[in-house]
Amino acid sequence: AADGRGARRRVRALPGRDGSHVALDLVDEKRIEATIAAMSTDFATRYYDSSLGKAAAEWLAQQYDALAPLEVELYAHTGWLQPSVVARWPCAAAACVDDAVVIAGGHIDSIASPDRNNAPGADDDAAGSAVVLEAAPA
Repeated sequence: AADGRGARRRVRALPGRDGSHVALDLVDEKRIEATIAAMSTDFATRYYDSSLGKAAAEWLAQQYDALAPLEVELYAHTGWLQPSVVARWPCAAAACVDDAVVIAGGHIDSIASPDRNNAPGADDDAAGSAVVLEAAPA
């Protein structure tokens, strides 16, 4: 994080309500920036019905797949090319609490009107996808 003068400072863990610590120290700003850069420069568009949109989803699935023990699948849609990326964290019996489910999401696609071939979308929604990817190993 910047202190307003351009200097970097270390983010420290904050105490949670139950005495635990929020894992902000585990967040790697450079990894988030690299994911945003890849999604917004390697894919000129991530329009949901384009081959680059499909390729972006496949690339993101590979990033999740590298974070074993996640279970990753591409969910194909009828009517457009870009699949959804679904990543599941397997639940170890000791870690499961009453079949609780946590859903974290973002959207991969981007759009620009009228030129759908030029929609790199760093803020729509490469940043959201990057943050969800960064949170996955936690």
